[in-house]
Amino acid sequence: MQCWGRGNEGQLGNGSFSNSSSPVTVAGITTATSIGVGNSHSCARLVGGTVRCWGRNVEGQLGNSSTVGSAVPVNVTGLTSATGVTSGGFHSCVTLSSGGVNCWGRGDLGQLGNGFRFNILSPVVVTGLAGAVAVDAGRSHTCAVLTGGRLRCWGYGEFGQLGHGASGAGLIEDTPVVVNGINMDAAALTWTSSDPSIATVDASGRVHGVGVGTTTLTWEYDSRRGFVSIEVPEPGLAVGVLAGALGLSTLARRRRPGR
Repeated sequence: MQCWGRGNEGQLGNGSFSNSSSPVTVAGITTATSIGVGNSHSCARLVGGTVRCWGRNVEGQLGNSSTVGSAVPVNVTGLTSATGVTSGGFHSCVTLSSGGVNCWGRGDLGQLGNGFRFNILSPVVVTGLAGAVAVDAGRSHTCAVLTGGRLRCWGYGEFGQLGHGASGAGLIEDTPVVVNGINMDAAALTWTSSDPSIATVDASGRVHGVGVGTTTLTWEYDSRRGFVSIEVPEPGLAVGVLAGALGLSTLARRRRPGR
């Protein structure tokens, strides 16, 4: 894995606190499958389900039960079954093989989803989520895609970013809320690949690379349709999870193990 740009808080992961205008190698990361980048920290999910983070840690966003920053990756406490990772402004979250979501780091605006509003230095369970297939973290809010295309969001909602029909200064939801109008019947949602010899997609939107090349994935629901093109650089890779919901598509693509 390689990073570049501002490095004043160790967020490039190469052991330095200097900026770099060209890619540098993140220390000790050789089997990364996905990465999340926050304001001044980064996290990587590794083969086997563990997660490592590096950079700023004042708010506990490295997840190692500390507030000391690190210019090289450190292990996130207790994670062994992560399937994906995301980093927001000053917090991070993972999806788990169980379908749950864990978050850690800054929590003053409810962005950890555990019902409290303070920082947490190691992963905590997001309240009431089951069947999560993807998660994405913003600066002060977080959203998860559930099986069947359902969406839940939590955190700061002043500008309506939680999607539940409310907004206004000081609005905080510290547990997940339902996103209005995006609660699809999984049985009615279909996926197809224009070239199954390149990639296949199952009923839940999970994509698997078969051959090298580019294919277009199509979702259809209630006379509506959406498209996304993906490139598969190597056969056999789990390319990611797509969640089509009334025009919303979420694609996590990784080019090859370790990069």
